Amino acid sequence: EDDDDDDDLFDSFEDGEDSHFKEIGTGDQLIDAYKKTPPLTKAYLTACFAAASAGFLFSGNQFPPLLSLDWNKVLKGFQVWRPFTSFLNIGTINIWYLMSLQFVWMYMGGLERLFHNKPY
Repeated sequence: EDDDDDDDLFDSFEDGEDSHFKEIGTGDQLIDAYKKTPPLTKAYLTACFAAASAGFLFSGNQFPPLLSLDWNKVLKGFQVWRPFTSFLNIGTINIWYLMSLQFVWMYMGGLERLFHNKPY
């Protein structure tokens, strides 16, 4: 009776299904980490990356002028988004930008997990 249980023990290997031993690619790891990121951290990092990408594409890899802080335009032009969107500027896209994203992701995500009543 125990021999019957052992007969189909390695059937998954014969079918070519060895998913337990597959290597996970870097892209898959990044997607998995992004999915596991707490919601406020995910929203902030996504907005930071979108702003930096817009600057890369349209402003010569500089933070978009429409989002940067200019008090004259805030007070006289009623562009009230500028004090908030200026916090999205964590640098231009380069290796240091990626390190800053990782730093913000690690510490902001950790704080959000620590002080939230439901775990992620």
